[in-house]
Amino acid sequence: MSICFFTCAYNAEKTLARAVDSILNQTYGDFLYYLVDNGSMDGTREMIAQYAKADNRVIPCYHDENYLWRAFDYFDRIRKEHDDGYLAVLDSDDEYSLIFLEDMLKFAKEHELEFVCSGWDNINATTNQSQGGRACDCNLIVYEKDFFNLDYYCGMIRPVWSKLFSFSVLKKLNFAPMYQIRHGADTAFCLDVVRNCKKFGILQGMRHKYYVNPQSDSYRYDFGKVTSNALIFDYSIQFLLDKCGFVSEGSMDYLLDVYLGSAMGTLDAMLNEQIPMSEKISGILTIFAAEPTKQLAAKNNFGATYGVEQGEEKLRARNFLFTTMAEFLLSLTEVPDELAEDYCNVGEFVCAVANNTEGVRSFRELRQSLRIT
Repeated sequence: MSICFFTCAYNAEKTLARAVDSILNQTYGDFLYYLVDNGSMDGTREMIAQYAKADNRVIPCYHDENYLWRAFDYFDRIRKEHDDGYLAVLDSDDEYSLIFLEDMLKFAKEHELEFVCSGWDNINATTNQSQGGRACDCNLIVYEKDFFNLDYYCGMIRPVWSKLFSFSVLKKLNFAPMYQIRHGADTAFCLDVVRNCKKFGILQGMRHKYYVNPQSDSYRYDFGKVTSNALIFDYSIQFLLDKCGFVSEGSMDYLLDVYLGSAMGTLDAMLNEQIPMSEKISGILTIFAAEPTKQLAAKNNFGATYGVEQGEEKLRARNFLFTTMAEFLLSLTEVPDELAEDYCNVGEFVCAVANNTEGVRSFRELRQSLRIT
């Protein structure tokens, strides 16, 4: 049986030792470690070379250019090089507990699992203090008949780290769609893993530290996030339809809630980014013209499956999004000509959801004046 770790590092000289040391010092030490430099411009490559020289379990890999989807290239390579065993992934700024692999393998073998998840602790990268994490307080086995309850387990399977993926499952995956998703491809990847399982396990407790750094790419704006949020929503819906034949109310509430949070995060980053206003307007129009946004607006009982108190909180968050954006769109005094019609259509839609009747009238009048001229 082959056990492999994988880390893809880019300009990670300040954090790489933390990640690599947490793997090389695992209590279960029989593994290979694919350690990849993804076009770094600092001392990352030299550090990888030193680790490889000191430990023959390390397989060093070097690239001159940074490539967003490098990990999927290696997942494909690794699954072809190994027939039996598991793969685990770790970001270059995170760390595993030293018993991660031992505990995960034991759980996987006891229950004959092809896919195992465990919890993680969110660590402030500046203060090194815990910000709370995500974990189950007991071991769980999720069977295929229960996969329709996406809201029950999706929060645990979404990131690619803190997992064991069997090579038997990885060999079944089609990676091609992952290359179309700029942000959140790990969620699509993990959903495809579940799609190819009859069951999977969630091991209680936390065995991973995820370091939260607001300066990392995960928290910065780029236009790819605008479309990726909708792609992940659609991918999740299709997973449920393909695997279960339907989407439960709980799963729909959960997916819309995740989409709402992602959209709000993208909008906040976009509006605070130093980019041309025309690019901000284009991003806003794309988000509010997306099908998941329309479904979010149309679901009158959004959040109901969370219970009364939480449900009302979800509704307030949705209403705040549309009300705030209606005010922003109405405040604009100049819009690029090529965006004018979409601006009117989206503006009227957003104002209608926000119950802003004056705004609806304003956008209708503006659209009419554009058609006249």
